[in-house]
Amino acid sequence: MDVVALNNIEDVINDFRRKNTGVILITHSEEMLELADRAILVCQGQLLKKGSTREISDYFKNECVPCEDEDAAKYNEVSQVG
Repeated sequence: MDVVALNNIEDVINDFRRKNTGVILITHSEEMLELADRAILVCQGQLLKKGSTREISDYFKNECVPCEDEDAAKYNEVSQVG
């Protein structure tokens, strides 16, 4: 995601905050995670952990192990081509 898009999304989220409107944001981006007040880590449809964005980020970086995915080989082939 480029800086302009991130800034635009941040502006929209901040506008919702000013209006006391909640936002559910689903992301794989650490930059987007930083916009949130709290976070939930989900893996293969299961809730693994919830807490502050810092807690979730630290947990993901330091404690998560890659999930076994039946299509993992297919994804690896695509990422190696690019």
